[in-house]
Amino acid sequence: MAPTAIRVVKKDDYDGDYIKKYDTSTINSFGLVGERCDPDTIKWVNRHFPNVIINDTWWQTETGWPICCNLLNEKVFGPVYPTLPGSVTKAIPGYDVQILDDDHKLCAPGTLGKVVIKLPMPPSFMLTLWGNDEAFI
Repeated sequence: MAPTAIRVVKKDDYDGDYIKKYDTSTINSFGLVGERCDPDTIKWVNRHFPNVIINDTWWQTETGWPICCNLLNEKVFGPVYPTLPGSVTKAIPGYDVQILDDDHKLCAPGTLGKVVIKLPMPPSFMLTLWGNDEAFI
């Protein structure tokens, strides 16, 4: 869902009084896509849905989930990580996701930078860029 949907509910039910009227025990995850989820909304979800795993896919519907997220099957993929505000947890196996500065050098942990994916890409990631084969090559 878009984080805007959560913000709409948060605006009208900040203290979670309406949420408490319903059994939400079967909700195990929220997939957030399409836009940035602000830290206050992540904290609100954690407060009112403490057992829900948040997959905030760094604001890109098309690439967030396939490149980095929480893989919910612990038996297959290992531990599920807490989602920190502004975090997407971990890169999916097969992707070498890095954060680079303006000089294209690796950023220190906790430093803002550009999200890049180092080649080679996993099989069948992309065949080209729409209308720009040369840029893809």
